[in-house]
Amino acid sequence: MAQVQTLPGLGQDIATISPSLTNVELSILARSNVQTTQNGLSTGACTAVTVVFARGTTEPRNVGGLAGPTFFAALTNVFGTGVVLVQGVGYQASVAGFLAGGDATGAQTINPSLGCIYNARG
Repeated sequence: MAQVQTLPGLGQDIATISPSLTNVELSILARSNVQTTQNGLSTGACTAVTVVFARGTTEPRNVGGLAGPTFFAALTNVFGTGVVLVQGVGYQASVAGFLAGGDATGAQTINPSLGCIYNARG
Protein backbone atom coordinates (compact mmCIF):
# COMPACT_ATOMS: atom_id res chain seq x y z
CA MET A 1 0.00 0.00 0.00
CA ALA A 2 1.39 3.41 -0.95
CA GLN A 3 1.81 6.00 1.79
CA VAL A 4 0.56 9.54 1.34
CA GLN A 5 3.52 11.89 1.61
CA THR A 6 1.85 15.23 0.84
CA LEU A 7 -1.34 16.81 2.13
CA PRO A 8 -3.96 17.06 -0.61
CA GLY A 9 -4.78 20.65 -1.45
CA LEU A 10 -1.72 22.02 0.34
CA GLY A 11 0.95 20.31 -1.72
CA GLN A 12 3.33 20.21 1.25
CA ASP A 13 5.14 17.30 2.82
CA ILE A 14 3.16 15.93 5.79
CA ALA A 15 6.19 15.70 8.10
CA THR A 16 7.09 19.32 7.33
CA ILE A 17 3.66 20.83 7.92
CA SER A 18 2.49 18.68 10.87
CA PRO A 19 4.15 20.81 13.61
CA SER A 20 2.30 23.86 12.27
CA LEU A 21 -0.98 21.94 12.28
CA THR A 22 -0.34 20.85 15.88
CA ASN A 23 0.26 24.47 16.92
CA VAL A 24 -2.98 25.59 15.25
CA GLU A 25 -4.89 22.78 16.96
CA LEU A 26 -3.34 23.66 20.33
CA SER A 27 -4.35 27.30 19.93
CA ILE A 28 -7.95 26.33 19.15
CA LEU A 29 -8.08 23.87 22.06
CA ALA A 30 -6.70 26.44 24.50
CA ARG A 31 -9.43 28.89 23.51
CA SER A 32 -11.97 26.13 24.09
CA ASN A 33 -10.53 25.24 27.53
CA VAL A 34 -9.76 21.68 26.46
CA GLN A 35 -7.21 20.07 28.77
CA THR A 36 -4.51 18.45 26.61
CA THR A 37 -2.26 17.25 29.45
CA GLN A 38 -3.15 14.62 32.04
CA ASN A 39 -0.65 13.41 34.66
CA GLY A 40 -2.90 11.58 37.10
CA LEU A 41 -0.31 8.92 37.96
CA SER A 42 2.19 11.53 39.14
CA THR A 43 0.79 11.05 42.65
CA GLY A 44 1.56 7.31 42.54
CA ALA A 45 -2.05 6.41 43.33
CA CYS A 46 -4.56 4.61 41.14
CA THR A 47 -8.33 4.85 41.15
CA ALA A 48 -10.95 2.27 40.24
CA VAL A 49 -10.70 3.39 36.60
CA THR A 50 -7.13 4.26 35.61
CA VAL A 51 -6.51 5.10 31.95
CA VAL A 52 -3.08 5.32 30.30
CA PHE A 53 -3.74 7.16 27.05
CA ALA A 54 -1.42 7.63 24.07
CA ARG A 55 -2.59 10.42 21.80
CA GLY A 56 -2.76 10.25 18.02
CA THR A 57 -0.14 11.41 15.56
CA THR A 58 0.53 15.17 15.73
CA GLU A 59 -1.84 15.62 18.68
CA PRO A 60 -0.58 18.18 21.22
CA ARG A 61 0.84 17.51 24.67
CA ASN A 62 0.32 14.08 26.25
CA VAL A 63 -3.39 13.32 25.62
CA GLY A 64 -4.18 15.44 22.57
CA GLY A 65 -7.37 17.33 22.04
CA LEU A 66 -9.65 15.29 19.82
CA ALA A 67 -10.38 11.75 21.02
CA GLY A 68 -8.73 11.88 24.46
CA PRO A 69 -10.66 14.59 26.33
CA THR A 70 -13.99 13.41 24.89
CA PHE A 71 -13.20 9.82 25.93
CA PHE A 72 -12.27 10.92 29.47
CA ALA A 73 -15.47 12.95 29.78
CA ALA A 74 -17.53 9.94 28.68
CA LEU A 75 -15.81 7.72 31.26
CA THR A 76 -16.44 10.31 33.97
CA ASN A 77 -20.12 10.47 32.98
CA VAL A 78 -20.38 6.69 33.36
CA PHE A 79 -18.26 6.14 36.48
CA GLY A 80 -18.54 9.49 38.26
CA THR A 81 -16.28 12.35 39.26
CA GLY A 82 -13.15 11.32 41.17
CA VAL A 83 -13.26 7.73 39.94
CA VAL A 84 -11.43 8.15 36.61
CA LEU A 85 -7.70 8.87 36.67
CA VAL A 86 -5.91 9.63 33.39
CA GLN A 87 -2.22 9.50 32.57
CA GLY A 88 -1.12 10.69 29.15
CA VAL A 89 1.92 9.22 27.44
CA GLY A 90 4.72 11.65 26.68
CA TYR A 91 6.16 10.66 23.34
CA GLN A 92 6.88 12.32 20.01
CA ALA A 93 3.65 11.27 18.17
CA SER A 94 5.24 12.43 14.94
CA VAL A 95 4.41 11.54 11.37
CA ALA A 96 7.89 10.05 10.99
CA GLY A 97 7.28 7.79 14.00
CA PHE A 98 3.92 6.74 12.64
CA LEU A 99 5.41 5.91 9.24
CA ALA A 100 8.15 3.90 10.97
CA GLY A 101 5.51 1.77 12.72
CA GLY A 102 5.41 3.63 16.03
CA ASP A 103 7.58 5.59 18.42
CA ALA A 104 10.06 3.31 20.17
CA THR A 105 10.18 5.54 23.26
CA GLY A 106 6.41 5.38 23.80
CA ALA A 107 6.45 2.04 25.65
CA GLN A 108 9.51 3.06 27.66
CA THR A 109 7.67 6.20 28.74
CA ILE A 110 4.59 4.25 29.85
CA ASN A 111 6.31 1.56 31.96
CA PRO A 112 7.44 3.68 34.95
CA SER A 113 3.88 5.01 35.32
CA LEU A 114 2.30 1.60 35.72
CA GLY A 115 3.42 0.70 39.24
CA CYS A 116 0.06 1.31 40.89
CA ILE A 117 -1.73 -0.64 38.18
CA TYR A 118 0.52 -3.68 38.66
CA ASN A 119 0.15 -3.41 42.44
CA ALA A 120 -3.67 -3.10 42.19
CA ARG A 121 -3.93 -6.41 40.32
CA GLY A 122 -2.64 -8.21 43.45
